[in-house]
Amino acid sequence: MFAIVLCLTLILICVVQKEWDDPSVVPGKETYGDWKDASGLCAIGTASVFPHMADEWTDLADRKTKELLEYTSASSSGGTASPPTVFFIRDDQAYAVDGRQKSITKL
Repeated sequence: MFAIVLCLTLILICVVQKEWDDPSVVPGKETYGDWKDASGLCAIGTASVFPHMADEWTDLADRKTKELLEYTSASSSGGTASPPTVFFIRDDQAYAVDGRQKSITKL
């Protein structure tokens, strides 16, 4: 899942939140802290993904979404950028990604 989300997101603030993946598989990014503020490939534009969403992650998802919004607000020049969308994807959901259109559609 980590590789998929890496390709999709604007930044990786929501990716390593649960510490489920092994960051050491990427040289130079061996710890979760190494991924702080790392950029994704933006295949869905400025949107980000919170995978494996479940009720138990609601507080964490809210906190990470707030961090993402603060990060993108601080990073935008003049504060004119629109806030990114965050997709909370549950294990029983599926989405289609169109990299050319930089869009994501719930199936």
